[in-house]
Amino acid sequence: MAPVARAATAPAHHRRCARFASQAWCLHGTIAAADNELRKAYEAAVRAGVDRDTLVDIRHDWKRLRGRANRDPQALIRGYGLLSQQLRAEMRRRGR
Repeated sequence: MAPVARAATAPAHHRRCARFASQAWCLHGTIAAADNELRKAYEAAVRAGVDRDTLVDIRHDWKRLRGRANRDPQALIRGYGLLSQQLRAEMRRRGR
């Protein structure tokens, strides 16, 4: 009975995750959400007229982070969040 009770209270990604699955696979939904948030921030920054050099730097960092998905998915998620914050800060700095 106790294992069933524990499974019911475990975080959703742990309940869906196969016993020997990679952490990246288990965090796929969180990674996808962070990527989507970064994509929205990037598109908003483009519409707001953020300078090309900043956008190129962000795209470079985005691509570099994507390479970490399997090795360190937590760092990927944190990195995507930081890039999103950087884009929003750049838009605020420009008054947009």
